[in-house]
Amino acid sequence: MTPSSTSCQLCHKVYNPRLGKLIEFWSNRAHINCVRFVKEERNKAQYQELVAKAQETRCDLCAQTRASAKCSVDLCSKTFHVGCVVSGGGEVDYLRGQIVCSSHVQTNDSKSLGECILCGWKTTVMDGVSVPCCSGVLHLTCAQIRCSSKKLDCPSCENTQEYADNVRRRGVYISGTKDEIDFVSELQGSGRSNTPSETSPFIRLLSSSSQSHRIKPVSP
Repeated sequence: MTPSSTSCQLCHKVYNPRLGKLIEFWSNRAHINCVRFVKEERNKAQYQELVAKAQETRCDLCAQTRASAKCSVDLCSKTFHVGCVVSGGGEVDYLRGQIVCSSHVQTNDSKSLGECILCGWKTTVMDGVSVPCCSGVLHLTCAQIRCSSKKLDCPSCENTQEYADNVRRRGVYISGTKDEIDFVSELQGSGRSNTPSETSPFIRLLSSSSQSHRIKPVSP
């Protein structure tokens, strides 16, 4: 299976709220987070090798090929699609840039956290997140839907930075953060050398209409 003109070269998916926008670089195309969680790949040769290797690498959760992210725990050999981790009981820490599989996650239990302040249904340690700014609780999915709609403050007390940092640690993706902008800048600058045609990445964000646009940082 080959990716379409609107899908990621690594995971072959078009959209998942936890993967971020598609970027083009080195004449390739991938979601921001599919690239971000394979930090060792920082030049064209390494990236091309990663793409080739991913064709034979199966995700430990969905069993499909093109898995490129690894558990951050030393000696763990499991690999995943970034978009599969949270639904499979693992954690993606977008604040620190780490993935932990379900075998090593410390929040993998069904203890009740209380009712979600958005939907009113029961949350557990595994599928919910406590927000210390107001002692509220949300489902990770509810928080992700809200953040994907650019509602980045706590739905209860309207706190922004503390709320955003906390949900990001538990696997809620927020686009346009400073660390994401820094990551894209790092990727853009890492390929500069005496042979720009081979190593200097061409990076742009792709919207659904394939028009480039700037990343805007989240206000503190």
